[in-house]
Amino acid sequence: MASAQESGAPDIVASDLEQVEGAAKIRDFRKVVAQSQFVPLAESISLETLLAEHRLSLPAPDPCGQPVCIAGEAIAADLAMRPDAAFFVGISLAADTGAAVDQARDANGIVLVIDRSGSMRGWKLDAVKQGLGSILSRIGDQDRLGVVSFGQVAHVVREFSPVAGARNEIEDAIGGLKAGGETHMAAGFEMGLQQAIQEDASRVILLTDQLPNIYEGRGGSFMDLAGKAAERGIGLSFVGVDQRFDNAVAFALSSMPGGSFHEMGPSDVAEEFFAAEWAAMEGGPSGKGTITISPSAGYSISAIYGVPPELVSHAENGAVSLDVGPSFLRNRRDGIYFALSKTGGERAESTDALVRLAIAGEGPASIVGTSATPAQGLVTAQHLIDEYEVLTNALGIWHSGVDRDRAIELVAYLNARLARGEIPLLERERAMVAKLAQNMALAKDKAAPSELLGRWEVRYEKGLIGAKQGDIVEITAAGGFLIYPRHEHSEDAVTRQTYQHEGERLLIDNTDLVFNYSVKDKGRKLALDDQAGLAKLKLSKLP
Repeated sequence: MASAQESGAPDIVASDLEQVEGAAKIRDFRKVVAQSQFVPLAESISLETLLAEHRLSLPAPDPCGQPVCIAGEAIAADLAMRPDAAFFVGISLAADTGAAVDQARDANGIVLVIDRSGSMRGWKLDAVKQGLGSILSRIGDQDRLGVVSFGQVAHVVREFSPVAGARNEIEDAIGGLKAGGETHMAAGFEMGLQQAIQEDASRVILLTDQLPNIYEGRGGSFMDLAGKAAERGIGLSFVGVDQRFDNAVAFALSSMPGGSFHEMGPSDVAEEFFAAEWAAMEGGPSGKGTITISPSAGYSISAIYGVPPELVSHAENGAVSLDVGPSFLRNRRDGIYFALSKTGGERAESTDALVRLAIAGEGPASIVGTSATPAQGLVTAQHLIDEYEVLTNALGIWHSGVDRDRAIELVAYLNARLARGEIPLLERERAMVAKLAQNMALAKDKAAPSELLGRWEVRYEKGLIGAKQGDIVEITAAGGFLIYPRHEHSEDAVTRQTYQHEGERLLIDNTDLVFNYSVKDKGRKLALDDQAGLAKLKLSKLP
């Protein structure tokens, strides 16, 4: 999480674009809380994914006669960690389909990369097949097309070649795809990208029900491959099938030259969805845009949620500018959120004009005021943001060890608020927070047993990344779980993690790895086995 660095600037509560691995970790967070008595780290939870999980939606802006329209809505603030906040505001963006588009994107060479893994079985793969039929009817005979599919392995369905005279063959090849196996997205994307580079294609369209792992810390990450495509002028369109992109993923994809993202749900008619999204790939806003948020007199922006700090800049009179990509501008109804606080100056006479919103070069500004009947998505978003800020503060205090009673108090407040059932859609949050409160009560004063502590040599490893035979593992009383590679002796090569223990179980923080452990041979041997039986470590104590 990032926060303001300069005096008077708003706090920025978001994942950095280069540190968005948390965007996929909330599943691990929920799993650890539900299935153990552990207390996860604060960084194990991502605001962007917490919001995206609930598929929030704000009202679409009214048509404005420009390629992009913007609107906002405000409600009274109710944020426990921000008692000075007066209003909570949400912004939605949408393309105006009635506006003229001046620029068309090159679509002469296209590579389709289709997920055919087991999770795509049923309506998802059927919808992709139907939708791609809609795209095929819009591709010219002079255009060229390649098709790659992936499941457990990737393979070329159709070599890159002209569409002319081959439409039936292409439809048959795509129609014949069968779902099954695991999802190896990186393999499929890399194969499709290689084909696009070799054949000088202009765009890769990736269709899957999985989110990309956009930060991996090594050269083969999704964003490294996407960046390689952008360097060669190849656009990337990511179509999420029954998948809601959180802001971290959306900003990352739309920040790339030629990058775009598209979300298809179960209720979308495949042919209509793909026709509309294909038009968006070819046209619509084509460059980065700047959203300017200007608070009225007597108010200041005290916090911005879900926008990476590197995209935020500060202007005169307390205004804030957000630099976002064209795909983000085109349709982002699940919102950008911020908090307004009162300042010492004279305030605007009416709460009907709290904030002025504008997109540079894209038509008139939008004025934001309060609503007597606010959108449910805005109300729910504020509850989720309050949950996130209380949880991360409580977990930070807990793991600092300074005042665990205060951490318990914060989680108890959140538990009581959710228990009131003000928003039925948050039942899953209520269950998670209630269980976390139990975990804290049970784990408050536990210390690691001395038999675990010390340096151990890895004698056997199964199913793990980062720990190999011959490596040294050091378990410290301060909660450190350090792995020293056998053949690497620099400090940079050390994998530094932390752990928690409960009875005869160990949790490696920021993962869902919960090991059962046993110490044998008078403390000279340590065995770690995960509960699913998929990962194992056998270690010997070093002098």
